[in-house]
Amino acid sequence: MNPKYAEAFFSIGSIYILMNDSVKAIESFNKAEANGYESAQMYMLMATLLLQEGDETQTIRNINRAIKITPLDGKLII
Repeated sequence: MNPKYAEAFFSIGSIYILMNDSVKAIESFNKAEANGYESAQMYMLMATLLLQEGDETQTIRNINRAIKITPLDGKLII
């Protein structure tokens, strides 16, 4: 796997969610973001995971990032 292929890290993070491993999911999403991948879906997934962990500050940060990408998307609610 090419370490710069950001979308692969997003996909791996999604798999970790299915495996109930939120720590590795967030690590993979952070790698995806570090390599230039941005999507409202990824930020909302991160927000949901962080909310479950009780990190409200990071939850709000990721919701804001999702809204910045798709400001008129009324589905961006946890």
